Amino acid sequence: MFQELLSTDGLAELQDTWRRFDLHYAGARPWGEFFEQFKPTARDLDTRMATNWLHYKANYAQLTTLVVALGLLWWPTSLFALCVAAIASTASVTACPGRRILMIGSYSVKLTTKNRALAAAVAAPLTLIFFGVLTWIALVFSFALVLPVAHMALRPRSLSARYNAASDEVRALFSAAPAASHEEDAEAGVVRDDVPVRARAPRGVAESKG
Repeated sequence: MFQELLSTDGLAELQDTWRRFDLHYAGARPWGEFFEQFKPTARDLDTRMATNWLHYKANYAQLTTLVVALGLLWWPTSLFALCVAAIASTASVTACPGRRILMIGSYSVKLTTKNRALAAAVAAPLTLIFFGVLTWIALVFSFALVLPVAHMALRPRSLSARYNAASDEVRALFSAAPAASHEEDAEAGVVRDDVPVRARAPRGVAESKG
């Protein structure tokens, strides 16, 4: 096979194929054009994400819950550690509600709301590190959040959403158009439906006075 390819006829055919494909650096299109479909404008991206969120928010909630549940059940220790971390954080905030100062050796720490919240924020990751599951839980929750965001950003809007958006634009256009006055209608000989019936007189019949 290689001998046939390296023969004179094979090289000529390869050169002819190369010329027909036009594979040379000078024929490359601008890279901005190459990636323009992969980087929608900020307005398009915002509209797409908002529309997909309104249509699929229940699906996103189910998907996130499913990914988190599977991730925690895949490593049961992570589920147990997460429960212990929640208990430790809650205890840091609610333990000894009437106590104002905590003595740690020769140091005194004021048990203010800020310090309790800081202790809760530190207790949770320390508990997960102690059980060796911090990295796994971070990956599970990150993946559970990335999937819905990627779907919102990459999925084009549905036809029904585009139709609703177009209908809203047409409705807004007509509602913004100024309505013609009754004087202009009278000059143009137009009878509007919103004019009361008693104000209309049959053609050729004069209105009676008194």
